[in-house]
This record gives sequence, C-alpha cells and structure tokens, in this order.
Amino acid sequence: MKNERSGAGEVNISAAKEVLARAEGGGADREEINDMIGTLQELQNEAGIDTPEIRATLAGLVAARGE
Repeated sequence: MKNERSGAGEVNISAAKEVLARAEGGGADREEINDMIGTLQELQNEAGIDTPEIRATLAGLVAARGE
C-alpha cells in the first residue's frame, strides 16, 4: 500500500477534503462531488492508495451527495 501523502495522492486527498467541506456546507454541486468520488476511487483502484482517510472522505462525499 502506498502512502496517501505521496505524489498525486496528497493533492487529491487535500482537494477531496476541500470539496467535502464545501459539500457539507451546501457549496459544492453534485457534478463536482461525483468527479471527486471518481478521483478517489481511481486512487484506490488504479494507484493502489487506500487509507482510512480516503475511505472516510469517500463516505462523507457519498453522504453529502445524498445516496
């Protein structure tokens, strides 16, 4: 397992947390949330980066999306 703080993972998890914060406050639209969910899933599946932080952020984004 790779560290989520390396390379693209660090940038993506930071961006995902920003989108999550906006989504929880009603400031992110569904398309932006869906795009970020896809990006995090790519990190997990293609780059092999899977951490509790990524899983929690994904869960928060899905909840904010309303599903």
